[in-house]
Amino acid sequence: MSTSSEHSEPDIVQPPKYGRVEYRMEHFGDVRTDPYHWLRDGRSSEVRKLLRRENAHMESAFAAYGGKRLSRTLYNQMRARWKEDEASLPYRDRSYWYYSRTVPNADHPLFCRRPVSVDSGTFVEEVAHLWAQDPHAPLPAYEDEVVFFDLNLFARELRLDYVELGDMEVSPDEQQLAVTVDCSSGREVFTIFIVEITNVNYEQWLHQHSELGRAWAAAMAQSKLSIYNSPTSALPRYSSSKSFSAADDYTFRTSRKSVSTGDIVDAFQSAPSSSQFTSGAGGVSVGGSERGSTNASVTSADAFFAASAFSRKPAPSHKVKRRIDVFDATDEVLWLSSTTLLYLGLDSRMRSHRVIFHDLTADEDSPHSDVICYEEPNEAFWVSSLCYSADDRFAMFTTSSSGSTQVYVMPCDEGKKRWVSGVPVVHCGFASGGDSDDIRSNGGPTCSTSRTTSIHTTRSNADFVGGGHASAAVHRFTDQAEDVDLDLDHHSSLFGEAIGAWVIVITSLKRGSGHWRVAYVLDDKMLWDESQNLSLCESTMWQTLFTYDPQIFVEGVECWRDYLLLSVRQAASSTVLLLPVRKLWSHWLDNRDSGSSCLPPLSVRHDALDLRAVVCYPLVSVSNVCFSVEKFYQMQWREQERQEFEGGLGESDCVHFVRSCAGDDVFDTRTWRLVVAHPTIPSVTFSCTLGGVEEGETSLSVKKLYQVPVGGTPFCADDYDATIVWVPSDYGFRSDLLLQMLPTKEPPDVVGIPVYLCWKKSLLERGGNPMFLTVYGSYGECCDVDFESERLALLDRGFVWGAAAVRGGGELGTGWRVAGRKLQRGTTVNDFVSVASFMQKTGWCADGRLVVSGASAGGFVVTAAMNIAPHLFLAVVASVPFVDCLTTLLDPTLPLTVSEWEEFGNPLEDAEAYSIIRALSPMDNIPPPGVALPHIMMLTAWHDTRVGYWESLAFVARLRERREKERANRGNTSMCDGKPCAERAILHYCDFAVGHGGATGRYQRLKEVAREYAFVVLVQEAAEQSST
Repeated sequence: MSTSSEHSEPDIVQPPKYGRVEYRMEHFGDVRTDPYHWLRDGRSSEVRKLLRRENAHMESAFAAYGGKRLSRTLYNQMRARWKEDEASLPYRDRSYWYYSRTVPNADHPLFCRRPVSVDSGTFVEEVAHLWAQDPHAPLPAYEDEVVFFDLNLFARELRLDYVELGDMEVSPDEQQLAVTVDCSSGREVFTIFIVEITNVNYEQWLHQHSELGRAWAAAMAQSKLSIYNSPTSALPRYSSSKSFSAADDYTFRTSRKSVSTGDIVDAFQSAPSSSQFTSGAGGVSVGGSERGSTNASVTSADAFFAASAFSRKPAPSHKVKRRIDVFDATDEVLWLSSTTLLYLGLDSRMRSHRVIFHDLTADEDSPHSDVICYEEPNEAFWVSSLCYSADDRFAMFTTSSSGSTQVYVMPCDEGKKRWVSGVPVVHCGFASGGDSDDIRSNGGPTCSTSRTTSIHTTRSNADFVGGGHASAAVHRFTDQAEDVDLDLDHHSSLFGEAIGAWVIVITSLKRGSGHWRVAYVLDDKMLWDESQNLSLCESTMWQTLFTYDPQIFVEGVECWRDYLLLSVRQAASSTVLLLPVRKLWSHWLDNRDSGSSCLPPLSVRHDALDLRAVVCYPLVSVSNVCFSVEKFYQMQWREQERQEFEGGLGESDCVHFVRSCAGDDVFDTRTWRLVVAHPTIPSVTFSCTLGGVEEGETSLSVKKLYQVPVGGTPFCADDYDATIVWVPSDYGFRSDLLLQMLPTKEPPDVVGIPVYLCWKKSLLERGGNPMFLTVYGSYGECCDVDFESERLALLDRGFVWGAAAVRGGGELGTGWRVAGRKLQRGTTVNDFVSVASFMQKTGWCADGRLVVSGASAGGFVVTAAMNIAPHLFLAVVASVPFVDCLTTLLDPTLPLTVSEWEEFGNPLEDAEAYSIIRALSPMDNIPPPGVALPHIMMLTAWHDTRVGYWESLAFVARLRERREKERANRGNTSMCDGKPCAERAILHYCDFAVGHGGATGRYQRLKEVAREYAFVVLVQEAAEQSST
């Protein structure tokens, strides 16, 4: 996919010309000039025109080179692999079974529940048996099933083109739903809706409503269109901030001139049969009259939905009892009681900084309905993690930066679980006053004092808790000065009946300050200070539960009454360890009998059981096994001896990723679930049950519940393979002495970089395959590689697919992240350059056939790597890329800048950080004209609040200016060395309808994947043609 300067394709829209407006920036004596700084003005019509022109250029170039057709082919192939009427495994929460469904052709899931009864007692086993017989079988409809939330229907009720679901919590009385929805076109500003739980089964209503409804559903299915599509989507969007009845949105507007009452009655009385519905390229037609499926003029859907107003049973709609949008909110919500809840508020820079109490019994306009309970003044800290402890005895929230965490604890009412009466009162951490610039000004209620200022500086408790609410105590777990990163949970009987303790997973991000550890604090050591001015405990009181193991990193601990589940990482893979709580009881009694005051720490390697040994060998043949836990320990000890003799885990062991997943949400359950993921084997869900606990002969039963099916062309996992390759981190620079490493504060250690690879066996040819390599390497995130059926579209075309786990990520624990963080940030890019070089020089990828992709911070990695080693890459795909990092990090008024200093360093105040980031910044280090660059496709989003659209746009503007200089240097000739000059593609696309995360609907997201893969295939085909 190259453009030639010899001729111009007549049907390719030419890219825009960018005007230069010099903008001078000086810091620490360094002067930079940005001629495209003006592109940041999103209010400028010129900027929008440029973005649309870039979009038109990319779309026309795609069409001219066959990309549009290829994208459509890939989309259809990948969609055929799906089970479109998918459903999740049910899990139990209190009185109901909960699960989700998807409807063919609809983007978003439906959330369902059934009451727990004698008839449904074996629901999970029935579903598992159904799918064991036929994985493609749809989950049947049940008479007692209630679809309590349908995101497709909800989006249509709100007239939203873009919708993203955040949190969803069922109230303590199980009759209401608190749901957070992004109604801001992807800006990540969420609105909270309180919905009465009723049946909103729209598909069922269509089929039961009338012959017209059944015909409409059949026509939509035949056309592969969503049953939720209708011209009513073109009506004005709902904009009021007051509470409303979603049913009101379905009331027929008689003011629409295109429909008369007579038309409605006629349409209803003469409902066509399914045979009268036909589909065509332009949409759906009724009785031969073709209409577009989303046209605002009258269509079959207009008549149908109008007629529904006259039916005996109206169309289902969500009964929204309240819409909470006084403050811009995050996606988190937590019920305190059946009438009160907590949610988190955003400041003007999109930082979650407030905990807000909402009272559903108060009038929406009442100053007592929304009250700020806590406000975090430190801009480096974010408020998050509204939750209850595992044993449901405490509500909690955290404030954290990337290296320090503080947890606030709210005891539940005496004798109750998941219930906190009153308004939480925090006696610390408040700012002197609140900002009002993030209060919505969309016609909502005027904010009272209690909504905008510190509650402790304006009112007494008696005044503050208005509406009859008493205050509820909130305690700091430890002093913020401790400066540790931790995760916290509570177990009511960790060391014996009524011998409760707090379980603390600690990671330290200071170089040389120690390692992770799992600790505990006994309940009777906690200081419950009535004044709430003191923390509950100091770190000196924490006792080590597990000793440090340099080969195993503990990411988290899940507490259940009879066992602990430890999520750990080992050899760049993840697994789950099991520790029966009775083992801790025995350990505690033995220690007490010996007279010791300190419990000897356990070994995470020897005292916990690695469940990977049960669910991974062999993965597909395990159906139902049961064995003694004691024998499991013996088997594990023998296996560990073998591994120590052979030098650790083998490659095949590491490719499986084992994770705990949602099961029954009850503390005393003895059954949990594991998911086993693999790059080329569809994910499998297992059920594990601990038995014989009271009898002292503990057993472990493991049952295979479900394996994700793969449709389309017959699929056999044995046709594919995967491995982890370890790349020397200095490989690219010792094999190419002309390359210069990006600077870091300290010389990085030479280590092995894990790279996850997969391929189709019959197509693997050493040194002959193209490769698609992805990377992220930031914020301690892990790139565990799950099976994705979409990836088969590349593997079946001969690609080797890879993911580079470079430093900065979390694949090998906290130390791995620290090694690529702050002033060591250049290590991430250097690692990736070495991986790119190694893949080609060792034959995993054909020379010159490597395409790389990164999103957000990953976009920074691939573009920075391109700048220092452009010859290594055939093409670069950068989605919402952080390419102008120096300019952004110098502007603390932008969203996320202050928190990004924790990841990149602070160039505003630190001259050394400025110098290093200056050398890393992709925008400031584009190679000069004459240096061959790869094909480049940049994808951005208009509503992105994390990485502004202007970063990629200005980057592309510089690339286009650079290209013009190259042409001028050639004397505007179309020939290069006697041949037509083939120029690499520069493409930019801005999606005006989404935010940082892209499309949220599954079909829209699949189109994004198909577009990216089409570009990858096209540039490979072009490279192959040019080499022959």
